[in-house]
Amino acid sequence: MVLFIMVQNFPEPDCSNIASENQIAAIPEASPERDCVRFMLVGTSQGVARIIHELHLLRFAEVSEWSKPMPTKEHGKIMRVMTKNVLL
Repeated sequence: MVLFIMVQNFPEPDCSNIASENQIAAIPEASPERDCVRFMLVGTSQGVARIIHELHLLRFAEVSEWSKPMPTKEHGKIMRVMTKNVLL
């Protein structure tokens, strides 16, 4: 699995309703001092799980912070999402 970091102009996420939309844990709304940043991993379930565990070992995020696997249009691929609020 290859991990690419892409920078695109995605629409601003609405952090107040993420949990109901994508089965992701509720997060406080972003404020002027904080920014809501979303991370997405797409790949096979084994590859995505491996990256999540490696990021956990690097103390980047707890495994439980990632969403449950969600289907994608690509056969055999899933997506998992994590949102973090960061100080600006």
